[in-house]
Amino acid sequence: MNSIIKIAPDLNRVYLYHYLNECEIDAISYHSITKDLDFHHLMKTKCSTTVKLVCYLLNMIYLNKRTFLTSYCVVEIAASNINLPSHTLVFYQNRIYHSYAMYYSLKEIKISKETLKKKLKEFETKPSKKLWKDMTGVDDFQKGKYNISFYEYQVILENHSFINSSSVIYKRALSLIENSLNSLKEEKDERYLYDDFLCVFGNPSKEKAEYFLKDLKQRLKMNYYS
Repeated sequence: MNSIIKIAPDLNRVYLYHYLNECEIDAISYHSITKDLDFHHLMKTKCSTTVKLVCYLLNMIYLNKRTFLTSYCVVEIAASNINLPSHTLVFYQNRIYHSYAMYYSLKEIKISKETLKKKLKEFETKPSKKLWKDMTGVDDFQKGKYNISFYEYQVILENHSFINSSSVIYKRALSLIENSLNSLKEEKDERYLYDDFLCVFGNPSKEKAEYFLKDLKQRLKMNYYS
C-alpha cells in the first residue's frame, strides 16, 4: 500500500470519474459550497471516497451488515445530528485505512481487532474527545450521540493468497487509471465527457483529463519501482 498512499488523493479523483459517481461528487460539491471548503481538497480527503477506493484496491466485496467488528470491515461512526462530524474507515488485517475530510488523505495505522473493538464500544457508550482523536487523529470532536455501524466484507483471493501484496494493489490502481483513459479516449459513454465528471480533474477539459491521468500513471510507476 505504501506506493499508493502518496498518490491516493489523486486516485480518489480517478475512482469518482471511472465509476461516474454522481452522488458522491454532488455531495462533495454541496459540502464545499455550504461550508465554504475547497472542492478539490475535499474530494481528495473525503473519508467515504477514500474507503471506496481502498475497498477497490484490496478487492473487498460487500457481504452484509453486522452488529460487531469483523476481520474485514467498513466501520461508520455517524452522529445522530447531521451537523456533527462523522467518520468512515476500513479495517483490514489489523490495520485501519482512512482519510479525514480537509485534514489528511489516506493513512495506514496498525491496530489489533480487540483494541479497535474496545475503543469503538467505549466511544458509542460514552463519546469523548480523546477516543475520537485516537480513532481519527483529529481534534474536531463535538458532543452528541453517535451510532456505529459495521459492514462485513469478503476479500477476493488471488491464487489462494491474500491480495495485500503491493504488486497486486499496484496492478489494480494501474488498471483503474488505464480504464479511465480508455473511457476518455474511446467515448463509448458520452457521460465521460460531461463537465460534471471531467471537473474532478480540476478542469472540465478532455485534454486536461488525459494529461492528468497519464501523469498520475507515471507517478504511480515511479512510486512503485522507487
